[in-house]
Amino acid sequence: MKKEYKEMFQCRAVRKKMSLIADRDGVSAMEQFIGHTLVFQVRNYPAIKENLHVTYNGNEYNLKMVNPQINDNSLLLTLEKIDT
Repeated sequence: MKKEYKEMFQCRAVRKKMSLIADRDGVSAMEQFIGHTLVFQVRNYPAIKENLHVTYNGNEYNLKMVNPQINDNSLLLTLEKIDT
């Protein structure tokens, strides 16, 4: 028996830029992690919950954090790339 994911939901999203914070030497410890983490803003849909799998640009991501934005009825989603 093979475990397989099927598409349950599709929506439009805006990818947010993540900025690097460098120390005095110009090196950031987070540089290695930023390539595996994405942040998106989407409309507030009840179907969006933590620990869902997301496909973006042919890569699989795990939905780590859902951050509701009350003032504009949207969600900030933090995705972490799944190593395959």
